[in-house]
Amino acid sequence: MLLDAPGLRLSSRACRHAELGTTFDDDRTTALIAADVASWASVDTDMIRLIERAAAAGVRLALLSNIPEELASHYEHHHAQWLRHFELVAFSSRIGHAKPEPAAFLWCCDRLGVPPGSVLFVDDTTVNIHAAERLGMHTHQFTEPAGTAQAISRVQTGWPRSDARL
Repeated sequence: MLLDAPGLRLSSRACRHAELGTTFDDDRTTALIAADVASWASVDTDMIRLIERAAAAGVRLALLSNIPEELASHYEHHHAQWLRHFELVAFSSRIGHAKPEPAAFLWCCDRLGVPPGSVLFVDDTTVNIHAAERLGMHTHQFTEPAGTAQAISRVQTGWPRSDARL
């Protein structure tokens, strides 16, 4: 995603195929991708601490993200220390399905060997939350790490730890 505006997702493929009515040469495309990756590359340290605490408490974690391949590669290279806490890391650019498509959620459930009803799905986007709810997942709309920690705690009191997911 090079440019992120409502309804606009510009990938390297789009740069090369004039999907926006203009084209960029390879040098400009490379520069735009680098600028986009840099703009999305920072992480919330409070959320990283929450992930670490949840993993240490025995919560099984999975990540489903719609980030483009260029950013996925950047995260794997620069953020492996916290990505390692996830039992499953599913980037839509690699699994062939993107949120809010039901197939994206079901792909993850299949790989984890769990039914949707045993999943706590956390996301900041309402459309993704609604899609997960339609599949029977428990959901929490992310606004800040403290609220997410509370949602995990509520789930843990009602589920065995091995079934709790982020």
